[in-house]
Amino acid sequence: EAVVSTQSTGEKEEAHDTYDDAIASGHGAYLLEESTKKPNVFEASIGNLPPGKDVIITLTYVLELPVSSDKSVQFSLQTTRGFPDAKLAQKFHVPQFNPKDTEIVKYGLSVEIFLEMSSPVKSATSHSNKVELVEVGPNKSKVVLVHNPELPLSADFTLNVALVDPHSASVKVQANEKKEKVAMVSLFPNQDVGEEGIIYTEMIFFIDRSGSMSGTKMNNVRDTMQLFLRS
Repeated sequence: EAVVSTQSTGEKEEAHDTYDDAIASGHGAYLLEESTKKPNVFEASIGNLPPGKDVIITLTYVLELPVSSDKSVQFSLQTTRGFPDAKLAQKFHVPQFNPKDTEIVKYGLSVEIFLEMSSPVKSATSHSNKVELVEVGPNKSKVVLVHNPELPLSADFTLNVALVDPHSASVKVQANEKKEKVAMVSLFPNQDVGEEGIIYTEMIFFIDRSGSMSGTKMNNVRDTMQLFLRS
């Protein structure tokens, strides 16, 4: 039985109760939730795992990646920063690591990142590890973490991806498990500032005028547009 908690407080409590009931009944279960202390950090609880068995956890989520001043996209993956609970770490004799530790551990990290960008990838670099960039198709590349048996997992894995044309427009269409589709359009204006430091901008607003926007919603949109036009 698989149990996954969500952002809703009520659903979280229900998920915890279901997980506890499954463990008490002797069933195998897992609970996955986002940390309340650090965003984009997930904690997984695995219960009643039979001896000698392996578990594969697949986590799918959507995250907006930051863009640096040189127009490169930045991605980071948190690695071992110590056991999440100090009391549990002491109970199971798990060593605590900090960013200054360089002790070699018996486990490692394997990373393959597939990139499908709006233009060819110019470079892919990592401040924390050595990576290799492999082109697999038009505007598609793969980044592989070079294996290092002495790699200390005391720092996060980081990756900076630079594009040949970072201002290229793009659109992505993706469907979920229910076959519902969603589209994301990305536009990156590339405007040079003249000697006077003035940028003349043309702004286009897309407004939903369907029936669901009637009443207060449309009034709020109208007020917002007035604010933009008079600014």
